[in-house]
Amino acid sequence: MNSENRLKKRNKVLKKVSIFLLVIFSASVVLAGSTDKIVKKVENMIKEGNLQGAEGLIDSCLEVTPDDFKLLRAKAKILFLQENYKSALDYYEKALIGKSKDPDALYGAGICALKLDLAQKALEYFERGIKTCLLYTSPSPRDLSTSRMPSSA
Repeated sequence: MNSENRLKKRNKVLKKVSIFLLVIFSASVVLAGSTDKIVKKVENMIKEGNLQGAEGLIDSCLEVTPDDFKLLRAKAKILFLQENYKSALDYYEKALIGKSKDPDALYGAGICALKLDLAQKALEYFERGIKTCLLYTSPSPRDLSTSRMPSSA
């Protein structure tokens, strides 16, 4: 076997080991409760144009924690960017099961519904999103000091 073939074989093995270690690392981070780090890593991969790598990382994490809404929402975003709107909507809906008032998931689900010509469904998601945003930015009727309203300078 010549040195070029050995190098190719070595690189193949190293790539497989790297993927395996990435999966192990992802699983350990998820099990440690740090999905924010994974989502941030995925967002960076998306910015770099590495959708395939981002999807692989999210998929490996979802195998460990299939109901984590942040991971589900990240998977939906990747599918949306791949123009797979039906699957993206499915993942946004799964994310909304875990956190029904998440504005990012509601917005994403609404956009997917529009792309799929599901106008009524899109309207429902956007209405829920608006109500959620108003709920979190309106002053409390009981105590104005707890208002989360942005201050006007």
